[in-house]
Amino acid sequence: ETVTSYDAHSNTAGLLIDRFLNVPPNLSFTEEYGLVCFPDKGAMNRYSGSVTRPVFYAEKVRDQKTGWITHYDIVSNIQPTDHDIIVVDDLCDGGMTFNILADKLHSVGVGKLDLYVTHGLFSKGIGELLKKYNRIITTDTRFSNINLDHAAVQSNQWRKIRDSVKNGRLVIKDHFGTVEGR
Repeated sequence: ETVTSYDAHSNTAGLLIDRFLNVPPNLSFTEEYGLVCFPDKGAMNRYSGSVTRPVFYAEKVRDQKTGWITHYDIVSNIQPTDHDIIVVDDLCDGGMTFNILADKLHSVGVGKLDLYVTHGLFSKGIGELLKKYNRIITTDTRFSNINLDHAAVQSNQWRKIRDSVKNGRLVIKDHFGTVEGR
């Protein structure tokens, strides 16, 4: 049998598991943007061959004592000013990386700014991200078994996610790339 993963965060599984298959995400929807931004060189190396739009990436600058990201430097021959941009990565946990990157991109005057992450954990919620990104696109790898209208999903964090799906600011695609109408 084959062990199949969808956009695995690391290639370690492929080294440790026989017959491991990693299925990459379908990024064809990025064609509607002027530019594609990757939050680091690793994401650029991983995904740039899967998109047709011009790409650039940013480098995190960390405080050497704390390890915290202090800011981003944009690495590009392209000026992102006035372009509609989608940021693409595999995983969003708390969102700090993407919030700091959005601040940097907004500071240079980008147009519409959207975020795509294959696996949206959103452990700190999506409120801060929605202040900086027009729309967040993720897959159902996190949300496939969650009924966002169920009474048990009534914390403020889950209500924000449910309401964002309903108003179109959070788009959840099935992990084969088809938009689900939830």
